[in-house]
Amino acid sequence: FLNWLATIFQTRTKIGTAWVLHGVQGTGKGVLYHQILVPLFGLRHCVSKSISGIEEQFNADMEECIIFNVDEARVDDSLQAKRTVNKLKNMITEPVLAIRAMRANAVQARNYSNFIFTSNDYDALAIDPTDRRFNVAPRQETAIELSEAEVAAIRSELSQFAGFLR
Repeated sequence: FLNWLATIFQTRTKIGTAWVLHGVQGTGKGVLYHQILVPLFGLRHCVSKSISGIEEQFNADMEECIIFNVDEARVDDSLQAKRTVNKLKNMITEPVLAIRAMRANAVQARNYSNFIFTSNDYDALAIDPTDRRFNVAPRQETAIELSEAEVAAIRSELSQFAGFLR
């Protein structure tokens, strides 16, 4: 994960693989996104959506996206699960995407998005064992409790972490 993240941080390019992070509530999935990734890459370059947000036809927020967090991922909650999975696979690997804003025609744009799926569920995604697009981290079964001081420490150590990634 750190090598994946460092490559994105150094090159601002698409890697072509995604991470699945899952565990019980309170394992730090939201902290990772909101307290670490958004400050590192900037709010403009980070998008967080649910599966239903992926199904929408408008995706102008992806034009400058570097980190795309699919929050509370569970594809079976999708109205069209198979189609949504295929769309996600395409978004993970394809170098160019059709970007469409509301009341505008679609335009082709480079796809810099790197995906992280976060979920509390065991069955967030049905992944074929031979699918090279997904890295699945071990499920975390123990919640962590971060004090306000520990969250503040994340902010104060973020520049050192950025140096490490660089």
